[in-house]
Amino acid sequence: MALARALGSLVADAMSGRAHDYTVGSIGRAVVLLAIPMVLEMSMESVFVVVDTFFVARLGAEAVTALGLTEAVLTLLYATALGLGDRRFARIQLDLHELEILADDFV
Repeated sequence: MALARALGSLVADAMSGRAHDYTVGSIGRAVVLLAIPMVLEMSMESVFVVVDTFFVARLGAEAVTALGLTEAVLTLLYATALGLGDRRFARIQLDLHELEILADDFV
């Protein structure tokens, strides 16, 4: 029961929209706080595809085929954009950290 309460608190904390300092506390908690919104987003994306396919199926087999190809291409675009975005974000963070170190040397 305590585990369920702790997990519920963690999910509520992840979905609250408040800013979190992920450098303080356990790494496991930080990973879970970051993973919950991503898992929910991917789940909603899957629901969107199923509902979209349901309505497009009324147009015929060719339309469903086109939709399947479109979803595959969009998934590849999402993965590419996320990969490039994460790389750029990591580089910016590293540059900012180096600037902080330089600023500390002048003080």
